[in-house]
Amino acid sequence: MNLESIYIWGRKTLKDMTLNELSQLRFILDCMPDGIEFTINDYDFTGEGKDETYHGIEDYIEKRTKDMFSATHEDYENLVGKCFMKEDKCAVVKVVGLSKKDSEFLYEQFEKDNEGMWHLTEYNWLQDTVNDGGKWFDDHRDEYLSYCLTPYTDLNINMEGMFWLGVDGNLYIDYSCGGDYYVYKPMKASMFEAIREEAIENDREQ
Repeated sequence: MNLESIYIWGRKTLKDMTLNELSQLRFILDCMPDGIEFTINDYDFTGEGKDETYHGIEDYIEKRTKDMFSATHEDYENLVGKCFMKEDKCAVVKVVGLSKKDSEFLYEQFEKDNEGMWHLTEYNWLQDTVNDGGKWFDDHRDEYLSYCLTPYTDLNINMEGMFWLGVDGNLYIDYSCGGDYYVYKPMKASMFEAIREEAIENDREQ
C-alpha cells in the first residue's frame, strides 16, 4: 500500500473498492488517532433505493464479503471444467469435479518455481490423506478414493488457503484470513493443459 494507491481511492466510492482495498482501508481506520469517530453511508447499497448506515468498516466488509461469496449450486456446477491462473501467473488451477459439498470442489493445481519451471504443488491434502491412511481415513475410504480422479486431484476443504468462488466468476484465496485475497482469473484450457503436461514431466524427471 502506498500514497499513490490511496490517492486513486479518491475517485472511487466504497462500492467500487475491491475486498483487498477495503481490507487496507480497514487497517488505516484502525490506526486513526484516538477521538476520531466515523460512520459509513452507502447509498442504495441494497438496490432498493434505501440508505444504509454502517457504524464500522467491519460491518460493511462483512456484508460485501458475504455478497461476493454467495455463489449458488448452479454456479459451482458451471465451475467444473474451468481453468484459472493466479494474478502473478505463478499458479494455475482446473476444477475437475464436485464433492458432496459445493464449496469442497475437486481441482488440480500446478505452481511455477523461481526459475520459471512448472511443478506439482508441494502439498496435496487429498493425495496425502489417501496415502497416509489411518483410522479416520478408513471410515471415509470409499468417499475419498472416489475423489481421486487423477493422481493430482485435490479437495478444496474448509481450511486455511481454501478457494472461494466469487459471484464475478473468479476464485479467491485469503492466506492471512484478514481479507487479503489472491485472485485467480479464468484462463484458456489449452494453456492449462500445456502447463499440466510440463509440470508432470518436470517432476517425473526428479
